[in-house]
This record gives sequence, structure tokens and C-alpha cells, in this order.
Amino acid sequence: MIKASRIFFCLMVCGVAFANGNVMLTEECDLKIDDIIPIHCNEEGKIEIQVSGGKKPYLYKINEGTFSKSNVIANLTSNDYDITVRDDNGCEVTVFTYIEIPEPIIVTYELEDGTLTIDVDQTGAYEYRINDEGWKHSSIFEDVVEVNKITVKASNGCETFKKVLNEEIANTEVFEFYPNPAKDDLFLLGTKKLKHIDILDACGKHIVSHNLNKRAIKLSVSDLKSGIYLIKAIDENDRKQVKKLIVN
Repeated sequence: MIKASRIFFCLMVCGVAFANGNVMLTEECDLKIDDIIPIHCNEEGKIEIQVSGGKKPYLYKINEGTFSKSNVIANLTSNDYDITVRDDNGCEVTVFTYIEIPEPIIVTYELEDGTLTIDVDQTGAYEYRINDEGWKHSSIFEDVVEVNKITVKASNGCETFKKVLNEEIANTEVFEFYPNPAKDDLFLLGTKKLKHIDILDACGKHIVSHNLNKRAIKLSVSDLKSGIYLIKAIDENDRKQVKKLIVN
């Protein structure tokens, strides 16, 4: 819910309200801004303004802009804003509030030998699906024959889509590694120099990071418990790739 002060631009005189030259009963001037909700994911800094009371239709504006019929305002960044709503009687309500625009969710993926691994560039709980199939809590899909679209849904219900092209899949190879399964040491070889490596658990939780600037890398995995992990590598050209690692 928003926490802000409100200013009502309706002059009350003897039980009658005057606004913009129009006369109305005061009970018709009960306009209220109920909430201002950021629309999450990659929605270009959008907010939705929720209003009650007054007389429809409503007009909306932000700061010193012009009024619009849409209660969705886009292209905002996290900042302080004046949100004003005007009803059909001419009554106006302004709310001064700080609006925090969530960071967009960045989705990358890797498809190798029928195994699709999806990576989200933020921490949190997510669900995943490919094409129009059902949702999964795991970011790893086995026995994938064809994928055209990847969808990631955050715990707040927002969804982010990514179209997948065959040529994109062909150009995502950033590194290879062996052995897999691994027990003690792991060897990575990048197609370019690798500058950062993360090891994550199967749910995407961070385990350990390595900053470096090499093509050939030796890592110890002897401290990891047996199970499925993800290796996320970023090369010198900022290309990302995620691969599945099995530790015995």
C-alpha cells in the first residue's frame, strides 16, 4: 500500500463543493487514490493507479505532465512522484509518494544434448516453463526436442518471456568442462577467456564464486555434497552460459 499525504482540490462551502467552476454535492467529491502498484518484470517502469469514489471516468497525470485516460503510466525510474487523479466532476486528488521500480529479470539459457538449463540474473523463488507446457520449480529440463519460448515467473506473479532461436542456441557455447560427474577436481576450458564463474545449487542458490581471467581453469569440488549443481560462466565478451554439473 502507498504511504503518502493527499491533497484534495475541492473547495467545501456550506455542504457544497466547487471545482473548476462546477457545483456538486460534497458526497460526490469523495475521490480517493487507493494504491499505486509497480508492474514488475520487464514492463518499462510501469505503474498502475487504483482509484475509488468520485465520479467516473477518471483522468490521471504524473508530476507536471498532462492528464491521460489511462491509469497505467510507463517509463518511470525509482524516484519521488506526484500522482494526480481527476474525476468527471472536476475533483482532483494528489498523492506525493516514492515509487520503487523493480529491476528487470534477465533470463539466459543453455541447451546441450537435450538438456535445457535456465538461469535468472537475480536471487529469488521462480517457476519455469518452455513453450506452453506446465510450470516447474526446477530450472533444468531434460529430453528437450524443441524450444521456442522460455517463461520465468517470480513469486510475486510477474512473468518474463524469452524467445529462443536456433541460431541463438548455436552461438551460446562459452565453455566446456570435464569430468561430469565429478568428485574432486573440475577442469573448464573457455572458448574465450573466462572472467567469472559461479557454482549454484539445482535451485539457483549461490554456492561459490571465482574471479579470474583464464581460458583453462582447474576447480576443486571436493567440498560439495553429492548432487546436481549449475556452473555459470561469463567470458571476456560478457557472454553467459550455464551448464549442469553432477557431483558424486
